[in-house]
Amino acid sequence: MNKRTNSKENDTISKKTGNKARQLSIYFFQAISLIALLFCVWLLTREKEYREIDVNTVAQNLVELMPDTVASESDMVVKERFGLEANAFNGLVYYGPDSNMEAAELLLVNLKDTSQKESVEEAIQKRIEYQKSCFEGYGVDQMELINNAMTITYGHYMLFIVSKDSSLAREAFADATVK
Repeated sequence: MNKRTNSKENDTISKKTGNKARQLSIYFFQAISLIALLFCVWLLTREKEYREIDVNTVAQNLVELMPDTVASESDMVVKERFGLEANAFNGLVYYGPDSNMEAAELLLVNLKDTSQKESVEEAIQKRIEYQKSCFEGYGVDQMELINNAMTITYGHYMLFIVSKDSSLAREAFADATVK
């Protein structure tokens, strides 16, 4: 009987040890799963980093990639066409249409803070509506350009471009700003 009791006690002890080992492996798996979940959340919520750029140099490079002819414009023209004060931003460069019969243009803005984004977007939208009203009815090619206008934001940089082919400029802007 003594052997049976010892055998039962050993079985009970081994079951308890096995249960503890199983329970520890479950806790370990749960801990690893939680760490992996937190890492995924961190990856999804972290803010992208952007390079600091010289808006004048980048704008000039983007203009060279445009198949359209545009001309550098003064801050006064920016105020007239967009209602934006250049000194309200860290940097602002505008290349406008070479003639009144063209719609191609490029605006690159370095925002002081992201709260300015909405007002710049509104100014761009007003500009698009104005240009549509000017070319509606007779400037079919120019209307197509205006309808395909792009506004791209990376960090605190905003690019507005109206062009026959803005794909190269868009890629170059991304390359210049995104780390």
